[in-house]
Amino acid sequence: MKVTSFALIALVCIAACDSGTSPNESATDVRGTWSYIADQSTPPLDLQGSLSITQQDGANFSGRIELQEKNAQGTIRNRVGVVSGRVIAADAVDFDAFIDEEPRRHVARIRADSMTGSWAESRQLPLTGKFSARRTIR
Repeated sequence: MKVTSFALIALVCIAACDSGTSPNESATDVRGTWSYIADQSTPPLDLQGSLSITQQDGANFSGRIELQEKNAQGTIRNRVGVVSGRVIAADAVDFDAFIDEEPRRHVARIRADSMTGSWAESRQLPLTGKFSARRTIR
């Protein structure tokens, strides 16, 4: 299913309007290694790898992402970047993956050790897609 910029903006607004985590509340613990699978709408790419969230201070977290991008012709490109984000509700996160010059904004719902959501990268020609991650190591 194609994710539009409008749908991503709506998801961000819904998540942000949810009961946010104030600095005095304890946030959902998202630390650990997550297996990461995503797609990109146009041009079509399949992405898979790992998301490692190594530090969390309250609602704020950071880590690293390592991916392999596979295009329609089967060409694979390795990608690495840093991750910085925030737990915005007991069951939602909002984070950026800095893989290139532009951050890839991710917004997801968390259920147990899984998260699913959408991502977007603002450029002259915006990139969008869906992703899911499953925690493999706490």
